[in-house]
Amino acid sequence: MTDSHESPTSHERSESLWVASGRLIGLMPQRSRQSIRLAMFLGFVLAGVEFLAILMLYPVFGFLAQVNSQSFELPFIGIQIDRGWARLMAIAALGLLILRSVLTLIYRRWWLGVTASAELDLSDRLLRTYAFAPYELHLRTLSTDLMSRAVANVNLACQYGLVGIVGIVSSSLLVVGLALALIAANLLAGIVITFYLGTLGAIYYIATRGVTRRLTDDLQTQIRDVYDQVATFLRGIREVTVFGQRESYLAKITESRRAMVKTNARVSILQDIPRAVLEVTLYSTVLVAITILLSMKNVDSILPVVALYVVAGLRIMPTLSQLLSYSASARSGTQIAQALSDEIDEIESITIRRELLVPISTTRATLTFEGVRFRYDSGGPDVLRDISFGVDFGKFVGVVGPSGSGKTTLASLVLGLLGCTEGRVRYGDEDVAVNDPFWFEKVALVPQDVFLMAESLLENILAGALRDDEKVGRVIAMSGLIEVVAELPNGLGTMMMEGGSRLSAGQRQRVGLARALYRDPEILVLDEPTSALDERSEAHI
Repeated sequence: MTDSHESPTSHERSESLWVASGRLIGLMPQRSRQSIRLAMFLGFVLAGVEFLAILMLYPVFGFLAQVNSQSFELPFIGIQIDRGWARLMAIAALGLLILRSVLTLIYRRWWLGVTASAELDLSDRLLRTYAFAPYELHLRTLSTDLMSRAVANVNLACQYGLVGIVGIVSSSLLVVGLALALIAANLLAGIVITFYLGTLGAIYYIATRGVTRRLTDDLQTQIRDVYDQVATFLRGIREVTVFGQRESYLAKITESRRAMVKTNARVSILQDIPRAVLEVTLYSTVLVAITILLSMKNVDSILPVVALYVVAGLRIMPTLSQLLSYSASARSGTQIAQALSDEIDEIESITIRRELLVPISTTRATLTFEGVRFRYDSGGPDVLRDISFGVDFGKFVGVVGPSGSGKTTLASLVLGLLGCTEGRVRYGDEDVAVNDPFWFEKVALVPQDVFLMAESLLENILAGALRDDEKVGRVIAMSGLIEVVAELPNGLGTMMMEGGSRLSAGQRQRVGLARALYRDPEILVLDEPTSALDERSEAHI
């Protein structure tokens, strides 16, 4: 598992863009993968349409340059094109360019929906993975860290990665096609310009590869820090206010956000640099082409080639710029996806083993600890050592000890949230497995700090179970909630504020007890459930 102090994007290995792209697409459900493949194909088609349109303009330029000629011979293939065909090709080329513009707009709108759907699917999958992950992951990883990965990192992976991957496909085809058109028009000049631009692109790609990886790691770390600081500030707003630290916390958050924004800007600049460099070199490239062509003797044949070089050159520059920009974007997105994929694979491998568990058939049995030892880390100290005891069904056992002595850890072992380092926990003749959904049906927990959802009081008691009004009334009486319900404006229908702030700590503990009792558990774990109650309420409980 990823430790909360480690960057989830730090990898000893760096996969190729091709392999990393496959992993990103592989994280998506089948429908999203099909849409991404379709997007690549459609991008390929749109690039082909533009390439064909530009190529069809070449004989048109030939006739415009040779006014008195009745035909124009295409290079290499030697086919003669008359003026009628040139007119039709001009109309067709311009029609194709107009069609491509309209289709690109439609394609763009559809593609935005695809990426949004893919982002939602991946975020849902990651949140589900965290929800069913081993309890140890949540013990040693900040919730805000998981939140930043499931929201911000997924957004970066999809917006950078998917957009970059699909853009590379369409841009590559157009760049290659335009380069071939230049070579077809004039072999020497085309080869020189293609080599020149290819070398420039390769230098940029190699020079920025390491920078992109470092900036992407920094960006994810800074996003996590911002999430952590904002959550800490809002969770502790009461203490922060009382101690007069609001301005101090806000200043820290602003500083972290400033660092995040600067890094994000640097990532974006890496995508913009190719455009600036290539636009600067555009005129020099065209100048090189014109110089080579003007050195030839047949001036009449030069003019259509020059025209094609100007048109194709003006298009190949931004396209090559887009290709390099998409490459930088794809590297950033797939790097993030690589970390997410590793984490999902690790957690889901444990989830698959859990799904093979056999339901516990024992009921109303004795809970037994047999030589249990537990430590959180393989090299860490024992939290529990040589614990052996049994609790018969229907009996209560109190566990006392100083803070840090392992009481909560012991409770987590009973609940099946943690597994023993040595020894075993048994219910009757069967072992209690870790994260066993069948075992969770038999146990219930009343923690010291009860968690309440932003739902009605009734929904907080039911916690997803079917409603039974008679049973609800019974657990309310047992947990001492009758007076509390009577004082609420809408009774059981009263909405609880975030974290249950509408209720006192003692009232929240009673709601937690009612929630646990409503499950009719065979084993009830109480973690200081009356610490916030007065003596009268504690005696009643």
